[in-house]
This record gives sequence, C-alpha cells and structure tokens, in this order.
Amino acid sequence: MAWEFLSSTVLGASSSTIDSGTIDAKNNLYVEVFGIPDGNLDACVLRFNGSTSDYAVRKQNDGGTGSTNTNESGINYMSSNTSTDSHYAAFQIMNIDGDTKLVIDRTIRGANLASNSPNRKVMVGKWANTNQITQIQAVNRDGSGDYAASSYLTCFGSD
Repeated sequence: MAWEFLSSTVLGASSSTIDSGTIDAKNNLYVEVFGIPDGNLDACVLRFNGSTSDYAVRKQNDGGTGSTNTNESGINYMSSNTSTDSHYAAFQIMNIDGDTKLVIDRTIRGANLASNSPNRKVMVGKWANTNQITQIQAVNRDGSGDYAASSYLTCFGSD
C-alpha cells in the first residue's frame, strides 16, 4: 500500500481551526497535526466533513486508567488545557465508504522537554457516519486561544 499526499495546511496566522480543505476520498487516511498554542489550547478535536456529532473515544493519558467519552463533537485528541505545550498527533483512519469510521491516535505534548518528560495520550475512536471523509479539521474546541502560525495539518491517503 503506497501513501498518496492529499493536502497540507500550514497556518500563516493564528486560528482556532486548521482545515484540510477538500481531499480525495481514500479507504485509509494518515493525518498529522502539529499544534503550537497561541493562548490556551484545550479539548482539541478532529472533525470530519464539518460534522459536530456522532463521535466516541476511548483514551488513556500517560499510562493511567482509561476513560470513554460518547456523544462528542469531535475526536478529542488533546485535552491538556495548556498555553505552553506544543503537541504532535498522528492518526490512522479507516475510511471505507458505507462503514463507521475508525480512528487510532497517538499524541505527544510537552514544554521544556530538555528537563521534563513528554506527556502522551493514546486514543481509539469512531465517527458513526458511513460517508467517506473528504474534509478534516483540527479545532481548538474549548480553549480561549488559537493554534499559532506555523501549526499544521497534513493528510495522506491510500486505497
């Protein structure tokens, strides 16, 4: 399976959303998000096709006890409530037409990494929609700040 570049959005100015724009529908998606805080980032979510409903996740932070969230407005991939920690998230998404969309995410964040260990979040999730994903957004859902300039979202796809 060869990955095809679909899109990359690099912010030129601060924004609460990083948007892929329209991408080709592929059965498998690989998405990277690098978020730099400009103010407070909290409950950053991935959204598909502009939808704000039908998401559910099971997550674990720093190897602790896992938790679940249902009826979410997006795939909550980073919920650290931080104004200092940049984060990097990598998503694998099953995007088969007619099937629920399944997601695996690994997120790392941290400031002062020379003297501190990074924080990690491992998450699996789903979007209970059968339409293929043709747009992806990273959204700072609950924070009072934005993603800073140079934050990015990159998409690859494969059939």
